[in-house]
Amino acid sequence: MKRQDWFQDLFNTHYAKLCQIAYRYIPDKSSCEDIVQECFICLWEQQKDKKEVLNAPAYLSIAVKNKCISELRKQLNEVSIEDNELQSSIMQLKVLEETNKPDVEILIEEALGLLPKKCRIIFEKSRFEKKTYQQIADELYLSVKTIENQMGKSIKILKQYVCDHPEYFIWCCFLLTSYL
Repeated sequence: MKRQDWFQDLFNTHYAKLCQIAYRYIPDKSSCEDIVQECFICLWEQQKDKKEVLNAPAYLSIAVKNKCISELRKQLNEVSIEDNELQSSIMQLKVLEETNKPDVEILIEEALGLLPKKCRIIFEKSRFEKKTYQQIADELYLSVKTIENQMGKSIKILKQYVCDHPEYFIWCCFLLTSYL
């Protein structure tokens, strides 16, 4: 698939959802569309510069949220702070900044997307379905040793993901304790 076709498919598939995400922050349809388009342009430029984005939908979702917060911050700086409603907006912005952490589901999907198919299936059965290695081995017609090796490989890849994304470290610790 050519880069342009891939990008067009990505745009067609995720544009509306990203506009909805932006609308949660900025209730102006035109501004939301501009923000989403700017994020797609940024992704296009990164791809053009040969910078690899592992999970484009997750990247775009986080980029839209960050761009919305930047836009809110810019709007607040342009208006006088004497108005009570504006002070309320400033408080909302601070709450948004504090809660603008990556969605747990997006982090899980991005991290699991790095795993080879076989590793991912085994990891999900072990961690999400709470099956024992023996149960997984019986279900997939593999040896317990193969399951152990695949789980070791999965954990190694996920550890590397955490090392490569230190900004997600706290969230990954949360994930590991929640799902282990």
